[in-house]
Amino acid sequence: MERKKMMINTVIDDVKFNNLPVYIDSEGKILYPLNSWAVAELLASKIDQDVKPYVTVDFSTVDVQRFLDELNRDSECQGMIDEDVEEKLIAYVFGDKAAEL
Repeated sequence: MERKKMMINTVIDDVKFNNLPVYIDSEGKILYPLNSWAVAELLASKIDQDVKPYVTVDFSTVDVQRFLDELNRDSECQGMIDEDVEEKLIAYVFGDKAAEL
């Protein structure tokens, strides 16, 4: 399957983004790289609602790695809070039915 990379302009959460990378597959379907889309959503969430319609972000100038690090750090912390490690270990050792007891 052949893919072609393009840069598009789009609106995410009321913020205009220029040069957001996308891939077009051989059937013409647009595929957004997950990392780029997640970073764009994070950026948009940091902009005050009142000014979002007036903001345009040139995605080619964004330090994507910095925001990916933030997303990874947040997801690691969230996972630690939401998961019961002991229950997870019991489920792994004895199967899912044991964790429900």
